[in-house]
Amino acid sequence: MRRLIRHWPASLCAQYDQGWRDLLPSFFGLVAWASVTGMAMAKSTLSIGQALSMSLLVYAGSAQLAALPLISLGVSIWTVMLTAAIVNLRFVVFSAALQPYFKSLPWWRRLMLGYLAVDVTFILFSTRFSSPADNTSVREKEAYFYGLAILNALIWQGATMTGILLAQYIPDNWGLGLAGTLVLLVLLLPLVATRAGLLAALTAATVAVLTYTLPYKLNLILAVLSAVIVGFVTESIDARKTISKTASIPPSEKRNADEVKFATESIDTRNTTSTTESVHPTEKRSSDEYS
Repeated sequence: MRRLIRHWPASLCAQYDQGWRDLLPSFFGLVAWASVTGMAMAKSTLSIGQALSMSLLVYAGSAQLAALPLISLGVSIWTVMLTAAIVNLRFVVFSAALQPYFKSLPWWRRLMLGYLAVDVTFILFSTRFSSPADNTSVREKEAYFYGLAILNALIWQGATMTGILLAQYIPDNWGLGLAGTLVLLVLLLPLVATRAGLLAALTAATVAVLTYTLPYKLNLILAVLSAVIVGFVTESIDARKTISKTASIPPSEKRNADEVKFATESIDTRNTTSTTESVHPTEKRSSDEYS
């Protein structure tokens, strides 16, 4: 990959490098979770070739695990695909949240970003760039995202294939599933810092527990749907409150705020000018000669 980006400007390379560095702390959790997914596929009714193909094409651990018992029971392919699609509804939310950041890119580049947008990459990207309106360019954000996503894909696919190929040699009592789950929980914590994220998480947990006895892991499907609905409704309500609160500010207060901002900028400008003028002439000449 380094050869592919060697012609990038320094700013893009810096963002790319920062991306994969930010992902490194999640390495062991990703390996554990991906290995468990690979082992589960290898110990199901799938052949080795089918398991490897599923890992490459689906690229979603939760959907793969939800589909395995349905495949084992021999249900129709449409039921399996519908279940996987519902479990993966959170990716629709991820893509919608990323759209303001990358809306100026061509469709095929946005399509690639959508394919690579998984839980870990979305969480880390959202943590670094909390708003699309910051000063970072779209290309720099894209480079950072690829730094996260490419390393994550390599780790996931490598660990999944290792789990598939070595499933018969890895004891079930190693607790890899628990390790991966704990790491994902740690990564999800920044997302529950907002009211919408917290309510969505609480809703998903409550629904999943209350409907645990449903067959075919339908409790997970209901939990995802409930969380998406609650998060979307809560964010819409919060956005309307923010807009109405901004609109209710009297014009006089807005003018006062603008005047304070202008006065502060004027003071900073005068301080900078006076500091420059107070430099000794000898120091000025030395600086000029050095430049």
